[in-house]
Amino acid sequence: MSVAFIAGGSGGLGREVVLALLKEGMQVMTTYNNSNPDVSFSGYDWGLNIQKMDLTNVEEIEQAFKTLHRLYGRLDVLINCAALNMDGLLVKYKEDDWDTCISVNLTANFHLVKHAVPLLERSGGGHVVLVSSISGLKGKAGQPAYSASKGALIGFTLSLAKELACHNIRVNAILPGYMATQMGFRNQSAILAARKASLLHTLSTVSEAAEFIRFLISTKNLTGQVFTLDNRIF
Repeated sequence: MSVAFIAGGSGGLGREVVLALLKEGMQVMTTYNNSNPDVSFSGYDWGLNIQKMDLTNVEEIEQAFKTLHRLYGRLDVLINCAALNMDGLLVKYKEDDWDTCISVNLTANFHLVKHAVPLLERSGGGHVVLVSSISGLKGKAGQPAYSASKGALIGFTLSLAKELACHNIRVNAILPGYMATQMGFRNQSAILAARKASLLHTLSTVSEAAEFIRFLISTKNLTGQVFTLDNRIF
């Protein structure tokens, strides 16, 4: 029995990943903070455990992994789909907003992986998938904290891949591209820009991104890679 822990699984990409892994027969623990998980997973009770968890609260992260260990005794996959985008020009950007964005998008990954590694080691290895962004590679005006956090997450991924390879723990990052999620639809001008930049004039889809993640965690020899999932040429 394989067990996955998916942070931010109640909506958007996270929900699709949860459903994809449940259909594979995996046991899944997922977390939410604001979205209503009862709506997201109606009819998908088998193999699913849902926990409320604030990614800025270290104690809640620790408690979630204690619950995971008590229920399953192992961990094979860690995926973090949770993210926060707080746009604003640098000269007007509030320090509290900076701290919150960095905490959710970067620091939370540190705590999640740190608590996951002992369980992954006991299970004989596993896979960590972190979700970065093209903004982390290219930067974007009006997204100083978001771009910084997602760029740092790539470096974090590559460092961990080298550190954890000896424990048979693979660590990869994906850059999903601009998707029609609740967060994505908040900025219509960004949607138009993403379509224009796309070779196919399309947006990325959560279903394709989730399917790629499902494939990625099934591999045995891929680690330290950053996968771009849309169709732009840089």
